[in-house]
Amino acid sequence: MAEPGQKAPPVNTTTPLAAPKPQPAPASPRPRAPEPAAATFKFPPVDAPDLDAAWDDFFANNTPPVSVVGGHMLKLHGAGHHKQVVAALRAALINGQAQPWMYEALAGSMAIEKFPQEEIERVLLSMTDFGQADFASMLYSAAYLVRFDRLDTALKMYRQASRMQPERPEPYLLSVEHAALFKNPDDVIWAACGVLRYDWTAERATNIQTARSALANLERDLAKAGNQPAIDSLRTAVAEAQAIDVEIEVVWSGDSDIDLEVEEPSGTVCSITQPQTAAGGNHLGDGYGPRPQDCRETYVCPSGFAGEYRIRLKHARGNVIGRRATVTMTTHKGTSAESRQTKTIVFEDGQGATSVRLDRGRRELPRTVQENRPAGQPVTRRPGAKSGRRDPNVVPASGQANPAGAIIGAIGFQPNVQVISEGVTLGASALISPDRRYVRMGISPTFSNITDVFTFSVFGGVPAGGPNNNQGPQNR
Repeated sequence: MAEPGQKAPPVNTTTPLAAPKPQPAPASPRPRAPEPAAATFKFPPVDAPDLDAAWDDFFANNTPPVSVVGGHMLKLHGAGHHKQVVAALRAALINGQAQPWMYEALAGSMAIEKFPQEEIERVLLSMTDFGQADFASMLYSAAYLVRFDRLDTALKMYRQASRMQPERPEPYLLSVEHAALFKNPDDVIWAACGVLRYDWTAERATNIQTARSALANLERDLAKAGNQPAIDSLRTAVAEAQAIDVEIEVVWSGDSDIDLEVEEPSGTVCSITQPQTAAGGNHLGDGYGPRPQDCRETYVCPSGFAGEYRIRLKHARGNVIGRRATVTMTTHKGTSAESRQTKTIVFEDGQGATSVRLDRGRRELPRTVQENRPAGQPVTRRPGAKSGRRDPNVVPASGQANPAGAIIGAIGFQPNVQVISEGVTLGASALISPDRRYVRMGISPTFSNITDVFTFSVFGGVPAGGPNNNQGPQNR
């Protein structure tokens, strides 16, 4: 209010602008709640009168973190309380708090406490049931069974794993080590002949010697028993296991490096960068001079598709004496139909080529090979059946179906999207020579151009959107 004699201040009759509302700050990510400490849980005492009931009641009313359970089991194990470990892990499995490591720890504690072997075996078999019953888990469980002297059951799991992937050498290699303990001669033949046929690893020479020793011991035992039919069957199985459909050997002289590539009838290429192929081919290592025993490369296909095998030789580096190499091609090796050819290949512009034909191949289906990844690249996930999903017509032949019987990738089940690149792309790969003196670069440019696009319509199967049809889908 104004003083007497003073002019009152002017009154502001304008409406002030509304002040902007303060915007809430973006919510910060909620911090992850820390796991409760081990002291939060009251574990049953080690001197509980009924360990099974005490631990069952604990896991029925508590869900401790896996790290807390594992730490407490380590303490019990270190203190020698193996009975408590057995009771605790059994209760955890029964109450639905199972972890893969619990089966191994439970089997080990049961073995220390002298539990029956049948119970230990049941725990190890449950380890496979807990995870995915695939090839790797079968081998893993079988190896544990061997440690607990359950060789018979381990052998069954090895044979089951070999039925999943018949051409993988691991089941045969792990079994042939115990061939002297096998009671059934068929088991010895299965393991030893599997090594002869499928082991093309770097340790093949040693493994072959072990397999042949097991077969020789078996034949000697059969001869002592006077079982001539079994001996004849053994020799037939060994001869069949040692037979090779295609063998190609390249030999040269000089301090050079020559690379062998074989294009198989199915279109796959076996080389030093792809040493195993789905057509059954095996590249047995990179050869280089100057030592004569190293101046060779070999391709072996024990069971291959019938057709023409195209051989390509590339002079990578160094000096080749006479600019030539000798190629020995053998088909049906180890059989009555064995055929051998020897050719001298003269290099022109650093390359040479020839071919050999296999008339009667023993392979009917492609084999499963591991994906060839660059060194150091981690395997983040299991590769899927990409080709089968992209082409629905391939899926029924490959047997990919869900448990309900619906074919995965069939029309109408899910969309199939395929990305087609246009323009110029460049692919490159690097390969270090065995002597680590050179890095070989392989560069492959690709030029692609999309000339037209057609859209297949489900309304009658009429292509729409092409150069002669711009009216969209039509029914006919």
